[in-house]
Amino acid sequence: LEGNAHNLYDFRGKPIILNFWASWCGPCQGEMPDFEEAYQKYGSDAHFLMINVWDTLEEGAACIADAGYTFPVYYDTTGEVAEAFKIEGIPTTYFLDADAVPVNMQVGMMDAYTLSMNLQMLGVIPPQPVPDFTVYDKDGKAVQLSDFRGKPVVLNFWASWCGPCQREMPDFDKKAAELDGEVAFLMVNLTDGYQETVDSASDFIAKQGYSFPVYYDTDMNAAQTYGVSSVPVTYFIDAEGYGVARAMGAIDAADLEKGIDMIYE
Repeated sequence: LEGNAHNLYDFRGKPIILNFWASWCGPCQGEMPDFEEAYQKYGSDAHFLMINVWDTLEEGAACIADAGYTFPVYYDTTGEVAEAFKIEGIPTTYFLDADAVPVNMQVGMMDAYTLSMNLQMLGVIPPQPVPDFTVYDKDGKAVQLSDFRGKPVVLNFWASWCGPCQREMPDFDKKAAELDGEVAFLMVNLTDGYQETVDSASDFIAKQGYSFPVYYDTDMNAAQTYGVSSVPVTYFIDAEGYGVARAMGAIDAADLEKGIDMIYE
């Protein structure tokens, strides 16, 4: 607000949370209370850089003042920062390590859990147990995530109509067969009853000949618990039930292997 110029590399030495937002953006405003809470708790352990874009300085400053937020705000008045980070929509958040190297990126509004997971990935806060949920197997039997405690878990959210999901599935099927139960694979289908049903999902799996375990989120309990708004999403959970890593979007065999190596030795 004072007009001083800042360089991203000036903030190296601590993890960096780089959030792009605007005063007119409803989803941006929806996630800001969680960023403020995180800043209050962990602002001494990480740099929170809230970058106002596609806005006027006056409107951006007024939005922050009216809400009473205390996190640091910076103004991209020239649009150069948004262009450098190839921002196409907001909110967008980059999570960078202490060397300012990107670790993860989140497009769209984040809930508190997703923000917490990313802060864990950066080492800002210690790992937290992942929340439990209930899904159903092909016979309609209820299955909980906590049933697999004691084994590392690869938790994947998918849908049969999702092209990126389809592309990554052969690697998941091959790896699940290779590990033969040493790591639990939970392939959770978003069975909303509209775009996807148990029958459409089961038919897809049968046609492809996949053998990994498939579970159906007919109550949308798992998706809601984990704030899943797009698929595929994959969580890597250690044997004690702590979330270690998350991958947004389709991953290849190398990234799947990397995630498994983080939870299984």
